Amino acid sequence: MTEKKIVLAAENISFSYKSKDENLQILKNLNLEVKTGEKIAIIGASGTGKSTLLHILAGLDTPEEGKITLCGENFVLSNKKQHNLRAKLRNKYMGFVYQFHHLLAEFSALENVSLPLLIRGVNNNEAQKKAAECLERVGLKDRMQHKPAELSGGERQRAAIARALVGKPACLLADEPTGNLDTENSASVFALMSQLVVEENSALIMVTHDVQLAKKNDRCLRLEQGKLLDAGI
Repeated sequence: MTEKKIVLAAENISFSYKSKDENLQILKNLNLEVKTGEKIAIIGASGTGKSTLLHILAGLDTPEEGKITLCGENFVLSNKKQHNLRAKLRNKYMGFVYQFHHLLAEFSALENVSLPLLIRGVNNNEAQKKAAECLERVGLKDRMQHKPAELSGGERQRAAIARALVGKPACLLADEPTGNLDTENSASVFALMSQLVVEENSALIMVTHDVQLAKKNDRCLRLEQGKLLDAGI
């Protein structure tokens, strides 16, 4: 059996939204540890900060306090030089799937999926080869040259998953990845992500409002009053 290693660890994470009139605490001394091969669902009421938490774990936002370690490297960095390092770590170790695919409309599926590798410095021919392999794995072998407008909702989300996975990330983050899909496509997309996580021995952290989908994960946590608790489902 492959030894499970810690992919991402968040320790005592705090974050609040400040305005002229109030200070709204979103996360308070939150802790999370995710290992290889593990699938974790995060549920919670609207407005509790689930997407904010995911953005912080992805290095898109910076916590006020606390530490995040990604594949053994410090992921909470402040100055501009360190922000650039954080972007490199995110590109190397992470994939992100949104509720809405965020594919670039003017590019084909193949070009969209190639982008993370091009940013990493992979030459175009190699990037397109790996992108084509990934699109084939998600069932889009015959749709690679189609632009997003020419794809169905389920196909667009599959292309977005291929883009997130093309760099073989250690950690896949998904923010309501099936929230814009019907029941059949929702089940298919989750099954695909689960399969690829197992095959690559990576980790999945998913925010979802769908309790039935959450139950299919290894662990289900509820974000409540700024902390992650066992959802008990």
